[in-house]
Amino acid sequence: FEMDSNQLLYTYRFNPEDAKLLKQKAKALNLADTAYLRLLIRTKNFKYIDFSTDDLQEYISQSQRLIDSVTDFVDFIRTSGKGLVFEQDVRRILIMLEEIKALHKKQIQITFTDRQSVYQKMIKKIEEAF
Repeated sequence: FEMDSNQLLYTYRFNPEDAKLLKQKAKALNLADTAYLRLLIRTKNFKYIDFSTDDLQEYISQSQRLIDSVTDFVDFIRTSGKGLVFEQDVRRILIMLEEIKALHKKQIQITFTDRQSVYQKMIKKIEEAF
């Protein structure tokens, strides 16, 4: 490695195999190469703990479908109904909005529970390392 004492910059050189591995590991953690190196340098026992959000994808898809339904319904009223809105239209929109609200509440509760569990596992792994 090289060090420039004026700017306190360091340059690290890796062989192609190590550089490829570094890039793969950084990408797997959604980090830039330099950010990954910083973590390795600053932490003696760098451990990656999976904090996946895959469980939320279905709820996000459901929310998006409901939001799209409301948007489509409002567009239909605006174009086909010539801007006239009837009580039944308003009721239907309110029902769809309540469905979105309920789904978001459920999503938040699941997210909080799952993330709290992951957080506790992280604490346990960190404590076990020392």
